[in-house]
Amino acid sequence: MLAAARIRWVYAQLMILCSRLGKPRPAAATPLEFLPTLQALFPEQDTTLQAITQAYLKVRYGELPETYEEVQAVLMGWDQLKAESKPLLAEYRKSLKIR
Repeated sequence: MLAAARIRWVYAQLMILCSRLGKPRPAAATPLEFLPTLQALFPEQDTTLQAITQAYLKVRYGELPETYEEVQAVLMGWDQLKAESKPLLAEYRKSLKIR
């Protein structure tokens, strides 16, 4: 149960990050429908984004993560995305100030 909660937390944090980058997930969009937007924001992280999305979908619909390694992969992927997002956030904030 804790593993599922961690995966849900990572996905929620990813959605907050997308909102901060000016690309919030529309309420009507499913995680799979939103995946191309994620891939456009983080083109170098395609595999990580797919893994996070698939893990989230599994726990969202009642499956628990299969292994400790699966959860660790999601957490490590989130760490990579956070690091990659820092310059994107700075650039987005700078563009808002210019307007």
